[in-house]
Amino acid sequence: KKNQKEKKLQHLNKNLESKVKAGVEEGKQKDKKILEQAKLARIGSMISMIAHQWRQPLSQLSAILMELETATRFKKVNDEHIFKAVEKSDEMIEFMSNTIDDFRNFYKPDKRKEEFFLSDSCKKAISIIEATLYNLNIELNVNVLEDKKIFGYPTEFSQVILNILSNAKDILVEKKISNPAINLTIQSKGTLGIIEIEDNAGGISKKNMELIFDPYFSTKDSSKGTGLGLYVSKLIVERNMGGELSVHNSDNGAVFKIITAG
Repeated sequence: KKNQKEKKLQHLNKNLESKVKAGVEEGKQKDKKILEQAKLARIGSMISMIAHQWRQPLSQLSAILMELETATRFKKVNDEHIFKAVEKSDEMIEFMSNTIDDFRNFYKPDKRKEEFFLSDSCKKAISIIEATLYNLNIELNVNVLEDKKIFGYPTEFSQVILNILSNAKDILVEKKISNPAINLTIQSKGTLGIIEIEDNAGGISKKNMELIFDPYFSTKDSSKGTGLGLYVSKLIVERNMGGELSVHNSDNGAVFKIITAG
């Protein structure tokens, strides 16, 4: 009887063990799938941001060509005019080419952890979205109270910052906020580095607050977002870097807070 009980227990243990293994594997596969889908969503938003970056140089190129055409038509064109136009055009084309390189490097995965300043990581993200915010008349205020050097994946961390800035931009546009603004503050307390990103879109409802970091939760319609961004951002900050990503409402709007260890 004792042997039977032991055998039964061993059988239950094996069963439980294989179920746990299957569960862990399923979780890994789910995260892999989610990261793949997030990658596709990111490509979509990246194309949109490149379009914003290119808007100004394209209109400048158009103006240069129009000027050349007018000068040629009225027989007022000379060598100096042409060389100047070519030089200006080359500058614009180089800027557009650099934009592509910046974006491509921005999404290259980090190979290993390294030390980096929070402000540098934020600057990287801002350089990607700056033109978009400018074109949408959204004011971005950056306040570095005290910078902090931390240990982690700088490119992935920049992607988190970009994602939060991008979400703030979307909600400001969606709610048609007059005088839209985003405030980014960097400070440190002891060994901790703290980044807060606040918008003035009025805040997140209690119902949405509980779901905001869930995969596939999105307040936008399906054509505009999958909701994966914040879930993946939480994975990067908390699982990959041992930090913490949270959100709360201020008097103005939503505040996303990242705490990282130095």
